[in-house]
Amino acid sequence: MKNFFKKYFKHIFLVFTIVFLSLYMYFVEGIENIRLVFYSLSYKYLLYAIVAQVLMKLTQCATDAYMRSKYQKGVPFLWTVYDFFISNFLTSLTPQTLNIGSATYIACMNKQGLAPSKGTVVILIRQACFTLSTIAVVVVFLLLNFSFFSANINWFIWLLFALAILINVITILIYVLAARFDKFIKKIVYALIMFLSRIKLVKRKDELIAKAESEITKLKENMTRTNYTFLDIFKCFIGGCLVKIFLYSTNYFSALALNINLSSPLLLIAVFSFFDMIASVVPIPGGFGVNEMLYHQIVFPVVGANHINFMMMFYRIVTFYFSILIDAVCFLFRCPSEKTGTEN
Repeated sequence: MKNFFKKYFKHIFLVFTIVFLSLYMYFVEGIENIRLVFYSLSYKYLLYAIVAQVLMKLTQCATDAYMRSKYQKGVPFLWTVYDFFISNFLTSLTPQTLNIGSATYIACMNKQGLAPSKGTVVILIRQACFTLSTIAVVVVFLLLNFSFFSANINWFIWLLFALAILINVITILIYVLAARFDKFIKKIVYALIMFLSRIKLVKRKDELIAKAESEITKLKENMTRTNYTFLDIFKCFIGGCLVKIFLYSTNYFSALALNINLSSPLLLIAVFSFFDMIASVVPIPGGFGVNEMLYHQIVFPVVGANHINFMMMFYRIVTFYFSILIDAVCFLFRCPSEKTGTEN
């Protein structure tokens, strides 16, 4: 039974969340109201929301491929697409704070010929740039609509927002200063390998520890003198900004699909960016439950009581379930492992 649950956890979790959301909508809105909404739905704008999600993923893949090319030449773009989708799938179904997705990304790149120490540099720099771009985009939207936020957001939500900003700033510092804490990282990795060894998930622990320590030493060397110029970092930052803008625009198109009259499209995007900043640090797989509560509290003043539940439903369908569906397709294929790429 234990092995069955471990093997099918992601399937059980996905089915459970879909059932929960369906029951919530059924009992809160009623079947007649749901039917009326779907009859009057503008599917053109719902398609735009889905296209925005696809563009978001392709933009991140293109940015990742560019950053990776500085350490490994000749890698097919589809390999990066595969690596990103697999890692994103695991990130969606596990707490973001565990960074399971990043570890998977590095492992895939290793199979494709990029050493873990260099793959880690690629991911760390990209994560730092994307985190910084998220803060920048959210702060810009916040300042442009500050009068609304000051009048409609309560002190507790402001506290969560400030905490989210703080966590993201600390995350950037950890990424940038990772090379300076190599001894601490080695201790964490040693403890993790020993734990995995005790529960029989890892064999030949001594060999693995030695290899891990070697890669961490190489990581320190690579982080001290990276292959990236200021222009490379700036391009990655811009890529991160575009990724977030595509993500936030899905909420705008969802509102248009529901025929909601918006006094200010920019305000809805600003509100959603504010929500996304807080939701990004929720330590629960997919932010299940907590994200819905936050969404209701933050977006409600803009869309009103008649539309909030359906907005939340389409937000979940487009940004979570549809996203997972695309990512899960990659599980039908094996990770490309032919080492044709050339390390720089």
